[in-house]
Amino acid sequence: MANAHKVEIEVAAKNKTRDTIRQARIELDCLSKQLTSMNKQFFVLVGAFRALGQVKSIVNLAEDIQLSNSRLAVSVGNMRKAAQAQKEIATLAQETGGGYVALSQLYGRIAVQASAYNLQQKQVAQLTRVTAKALQKLQNKKCKKQTKMIKKFYR
Repeated sequence: MANAHKVEIEVAAKNKTRDTIRQARIELDCLSKQLTSMNKQFFVLVGAFRALGQVKSIVNLAEDIQLSNSRLAVSVGNMRKAAQAQKEIATLAQETGGGYVALSQLYGRIAVQASAYNLQQKQVAQLTRVTAKALQKLQNKKCKKQTKMIKKFYR
């Protein structure tokens, strides 16, 4: 009888174990689905923060260009000349791979000094082009000292 009683307990334990394991599997599946959902939401959130950072960078770039264009208009004297200078700078930026804002600042500084030497806008554009290409060559040759000297000269 001890054996029969023992068998009966084991059978009862097996029946309870099946139900417990089945319930545990259901709960684990539910938990797994929730974690998967949270993981997806986390990556969406990370993507949103990255996009926000990119938008902020674009806004900052737009502000820099607008400020640069305003300074350029003041440097060259009027909006017609500023529009022509912007075209020249954009073309030069494509040719040299230089930044628009940096080339605009260079152009503006040369334009401010140009009036003292009676230089025309075409001459200012040519001088900016030559200077930008020279700076590009210096940077390509990694002549840091000369580049720093020239940059200090224009400050």
